[in-house]
Amino acid sequence: MLVKKLKYRVYNKQNNWWYDYYEDDEKNHLKKNMETTLLEEGEITSASDAEILKVSSLADGVNFIEIEDEETGHSSGVFRI
Repeated sequence: MLVKKLKYRVYNKQNNWWYDYYEDDEKNHLKKNMETTLLEEGEITSASDAEILKVSSLADGVNFIEIEDEETGHSSGVFRI
């Protein structure tokens, strides 16, 4: 069984204007925006069974939850509004 350590981050941006996402790469734009705050980060370990990530720091506005394999640099995420 392949076990990997993964890093997760939870970002929030309270003000959301249509022109904030007038770019092809919404994820990177949100993370680089001056008004975006990092609410939570930590590590989880992957395994063969699914694991539920319990995020305790969602806020009003746009939340982005990202999981990254720091070894390969691959990342994936989901927006929660």
